[in-house]
Amino acid sequence: MLGNIRSGITTTTDTAEGSYAIPGALNSVYRAADEAGIRAILSFETTGRISPENQELGLRENIDFINKINPGNGRIKGRIGVHTTFSCPTELLVEVRQEADRLGCGIMMHMADDRWHLYDSTRKYGKRPTRYLEDIGFLGPDLLLFHCSYLDSINDPDIFKEYDVKIAHNAESNAIFGFWPNMVPFMQKGVVVGLGTDGQTHSFFEIMRTAQIIHRIRYEDPELLPDSQVLSMATVQGARALLMEDEIGSLEQGKKADIVLIKERSAVPIFEANVENYLVGTCERGDVDTVIIDGKLVLEKGEFTGIDEEAVYKDCKEEAVKLWRNNDWPLP
Repeated sequence: MLGNIRSGITTTTDTAEGSYAIPGALNSVYRAADEAGIRAILSFETTGRISPENQELGLRENIDFINKINPGNGRIKGRIGVHTTFSCPTELLVEVRQEADRLGCGIMMHMADDRWHLYDSTRKYGKRPTRYLEDIGFLGPDLLLFHCSYLDSINDPDIFKEYDVKIAHNAESNAIFGFWPNMVPFMQKGVVVGLGTDGQTHSFFEIMRTAQIIHRIRYEDPELLPDSQVLSMATVQGARALLMEDEIGSLEQGKKADIVLIKERSAVPIFEANVENYLVGTCERGDVDTVIIDGKLVLEKGEFTGIDEEAVYKDCKEEAVKLWRNNDWPLP
C-alpha cells in the first residue's frame, strides 16, 4: 500500500492470496489499507485448487468482510474475489455471481493471462472462457477481469461490450512474463480498460509507458495509444472499471479530493500542450511529491504524514524471513 502511494496511486484494488491464511486474511489487508490511508477495493482470492472446504472458506471470507465493511461510507470497500476459470468449478462461479448480486458488491477475477486458460476451458467445456462465463450467467457490468491477454479478438470484444465487463490491463506484469495482451480490439468497441499493476511494480508511470509501447510495437504504429488516452486509462477509465467514476478519476466539483502533486524537473516549460506527454513519457515514481486522498494529506514532500515507513518495511522483511524459514526456502 505504501509503495502504491509513493507512486501517486490514490486508489487500488487488491485480491489477497493465501488459501491457508483464512479465516481472517482480509482483516489484515484492511488494516494495512486503513493505516496507509489509501482508497481500496479489497477481496480474497476464492479458489477450488485445494479442497471444497477451502473454497467455501474463501467465499465466506469475502462475504463476511463485505457484510462488515460495505454498509459504511469509508474509503475501503469489498468485492468477491475469484481466482480464475481453470481453478474454480462451475458451481462455485455460479454461487459467486448469486452472492455478488445479492450483496450488490461486484466481482474481481483473473482472466486468460496465459494460453492455459483457453486450453483448459475448451477441453472441459468445449468453448473459450468468455463464452463459458456468458453461458453460466457470470458476466455483468460489476465484473472486473484482470489481464485478458489471450482472448478472442474477433468475438470477445462484442461480448464484453454487451455485458459491460471491465478490464484491468496489467501491461508491465504481462510483459515481464512474456505475455502480449492486445487491448486495442476491446477499446475500439468501447470496452472500459483501466491499468493495473499485478504487484510487479507500483510505478504507474512505468505501466503507462509499457501499455503504450507494447501496443505500438504490435501494430508498428507510433501514433497508437496517444498520451491522452493512456493517461485516461490510468485515471478516469480506472475509476469506471470500479464503477466509481462519479466519485474519483478526475478533478471535478463534487468528487473526492484525491490529488497528486508532481515535481517539475523538465528542461522546457510544462503547460497544457505538453503536460500529458510529460506525465506519460518522462515522469518517474520519484517525481511524486505530495499525495492527498479523500482530502487528507497522506504523503507530503516525499514523507508519509501518519505512518512510520521504515518501521513498516522492517516488519515486512521480518515476516518474509519467517515465511521462508517455515517453508525451508533460502534465507538471507
